[in-house]
Amino acid sequence: NHLHFDKQPPYVLTWDEYQKRPNSDWLFPKQLEIYFEKVFADNKDIIESKTILDIGCEYGSKIPWFDKFNPEKITCIDPSEYNITLANHVANISDQKCRVSCECISAEEYNLEADTIFMLSVNQFFENQQMIYSKLKCENLVIDTWLDRNISYNELLTCFKDNYSLE
Repeated sequence: NHLHFDKQPPYVLTWDEYQKRPNSDWLFPKQLEIYFEKVFADNKDIIESKTILDIGCEYGSKIPWFDKFNPEKITCIDPSEYNITLANHVANISDQKCRVSCECISAEEYNLEADTIFMLSVNQFFENQQMIYSKLKCENLVIDTWLDRNISYNELLTCFKDNYSLE
């Protein structure tokens, strides 16, 4: 987080060296603990031994969360070069057990195929959400979204009702 929020370049430090950096007084908000529990721990069965595609990965902050549940492979995509530089750095310094690939590419240009696809607070940024949804090829989809931009809840459900069991 310090790399992203402080706009710091990735330094060549090991994970242990990063952990020894001075702590801030910032605390992980309880709401985020609940969110991560619902997004990751409650979905461990669709992460474990699966290929994972994280669309709009930002700076790779979710790589260690995915890795806790032993996926076969994690692919992270984001159109920002800066974000992908940091995501690759996170992948290199964290203690992940699986293969991680981070690519600077937009969802519109990428082959959106994996066992499980995560779209976490990203779809509202797409010009044509329905087109992106039609390109998805996955057994499982985890999506959290802002419904106040470009699409209503009913439109969103309509996009998925024929191809997925909605929970």
